[in-house]
Amino acid sequence: MALTVGVNSHVTLVEAKAYASAREGNDQWLALSDEDLEQTLVSATDWLDTLIWAGSVDDEDQALAWPRTASIWDPKYGKVIDIDNSTPDSIKNAQVEMAIDIGNNGGFTESGSGSSGTPDSVSVGSISLSGLGSQTSSTSGGYVVGRLEVPPMVMNMISYLLAANNLNTLGGIGRPVWRAW
Repeated sequence: MALTVGVNSHVTLVEAKAYASAREGNDQWLALSDEDLEQTLVSATDWLDTLIWAGSVDDEDQALAWPRTASIWDPKYGKVIDIDNSTPDSIKNAQVEMAIDIGNNGGFTESGSGSSGTPDSVSVGSISLSGLGSQTSSTSGGYVVGRLEVPPMVMNMISYLLAANNLNTLGGIGRPVWRAW
């Protein structure tokens, strides 16, 4: 399948190569064939589309979660901004960063109990802890979403656009909530 903006990608192959070429450490990914580069970009788009984003799509028939219309808190500007039926550069850049990670690591990196060695539950006598394999960060510095380790760069680019982090809505990849009674 060819890479098509608005159908299976937010960026063209030319845009992705330009982004990666302008940054250090992407030679391995750039050395892949165009077909392999396109596959990593489509996989990254597929992952981005599984997240719950702030706002809503304007066209219910569009193939991707972006473009969207939303009012979001943007930490860069320190205020609520409006996104009007567009795809922010941070989504496009995150797609390329995720594609680079996929290409360099041979696919999505499983984390949690699979690769980090952390068991899902531990029991000592009458004390039992469970859910350990679904931690929010890993020892390698990535964020764990489900069992997928996501590079910190990607999470930094997109976290402000997730529904859980905006205007008290639910969803996305929310941050831990701390309560004191």
